Amino acid sequence: MKLFCILCWGMFMVSVFSVFSEAGEFEIDEHTLFLCHYNKSLDADYAKGDPSHHGVAFLTEQGRYGKALDASSEGGYQGLSYQTEGNINPDEGTLEMWVKMKFTVKEAVLETPLTFLPPSKREKVKPKLKYGRCYFFSCRNNPENQFFLYLGETMHLFFYEVKNGGGTWSSRTVGTDLSRDWRKDEWHHIAVTWSKSAGKKCLFIDGKLVNEGKTTGLCTPFTEMAVGSFMGRWKAEAVIDEVRISDIVRYTKDFVLDN
Repeated sequence: MKLFCILCWGMFMVSVFSVFSEAGEFEIDEHTLFLCHYNKSLDADYAKGDPSHHGVAFLTEQGRYGKALDASSEGGYQGLSYQTEGNINPDEGTLEMWVKMKFTVKEAVLETPLTFLPPSKREKVKPKLKYGRCYFFSCRNNPENQFFLYLGETMHLFFYEVKNGGGTWSSRTVGTDLSRDWRKDEWHHIAVTWSKSAGKKCLFIDGKLVNEGKTTGLCTPFTEMAVGSFMGRWKAEAVIDEVRISDIVRYTKDFVLDN
């Protein structure tokens, strides 16, 4: 019995070590298409396509692991983009990153004067984010075909895609309310997955599946993708670390994160 308990304890410790040995910075594997640690440069640390960056942005010492991208106005961010060819698979994939907001979401609202409304209606007006939209990632080939990962005016996080196929517009969105959960200087992990064959896309926050929807794959062909803004506009107002794009769906259900 004693020997059995020792063996069980040893197996438990091995499993714990295996979990924590995977924690920290993402490692390159056969499914990695694009990876930015943002420790030494704004260029991608690994890319199947072009790793070089375009735009003006700066690193900060306040990263999740080492340094990170400061995608805020006060950090001097003006825009940061990369070529998409080879760096993203529109049919199936995963986009993930760590994000630390420069503000508490529920407190960063517009103070809109509502004196023209009767008191009974003022309470029904939903508050809006004073920054407008905060884009963590955006990708497009023209104004009609694009997809985004952003914090919207309504304080919801959205994974949004727009397509124009032969004059027929389509848009699909999955999102979740962040107004009560995200505070200034707290790190959060975001992951989105998509699969044309499965017809499904998913949104994960901190390892939890928060929403899912339908997809026919991302629009193609892409030419440019931006980290920390919508092509230089609507900055994330956040610190961003460990941006990884993969050519497979890495997560299908809740998963454990390094805390």
